Amino acid sequence: MSSTVCTVCHYGRTLYHTCLLTHPSSFLFRNQPTISTMSSINISDIPHFTGCNFQAWKDKMVGVLMISKVYNVVKGEVTKPDNAMCPKMPGTPASLTEQTSSTEAEKLACFCTQFNVQMDYYNIQLADFNCCLSTWKDGNSQAMGIFNQALDIGIWDQVKEKTVTETWKWLGECYAKSSIMELLEHFQYIKDYRFDLSDPSPQLAQ
Repeated sequence: MSSTVCTVCHYGRTLYHTCLLTHPSSFLFRNQPTISTMSSINISDIPHFTGCNFQAWKDKMVGVLMISKVYNVVKGEVTKPDNAMCPKMPGTPASLTEQTSSTEAEKLACFCTQFNVQMDYYNIQLADFNCCLSTWKDGNSQAMGIFNQALDIGIWDQVKEKTVTETWKWLGECYAKSSIMELLEHFQYIKDYRFDLSDPSPQLAQ
């Protein structure tokens, strides 16, 4: 039966004993979306939001966030890995002593070999976890920096302790409805407006 070396634990396995089944959690972070290097954008290109016309501001901000390559963090496609997902270090095997018998020494040697395999696996998992965490932190920090420049100081003070995904959701909950109401009020004004056809020019100028 032919064998290969597992890329996760570096331990010889038969081809019929795939490490995708042996180590399913090792692939947990490998398919996460990644953040590309942030493209340069001028601060003057960032639309300012004072609390009015939310939908128009949001549409412009989506473009800024996409150009900055952090929109996947804002939408929550790239998420902060939970601490519970951080791999746990395997237990250290017992040490040899003068009282250790030859039989026990052989068992400990096997345990040590197994421990080394587990440590290799643990280190790879930990590197994946830290990479995923670092990716999210970088994207969150970049996006919050953009919001810092975009939001009026009074609005920024209410979101500066949130994540960027929480900020985006909070802005929508607070201002999307008022933006719709503004549109309805404008529509109602236009609907109810009546021209004085005797002299429409001054009215059109308004």
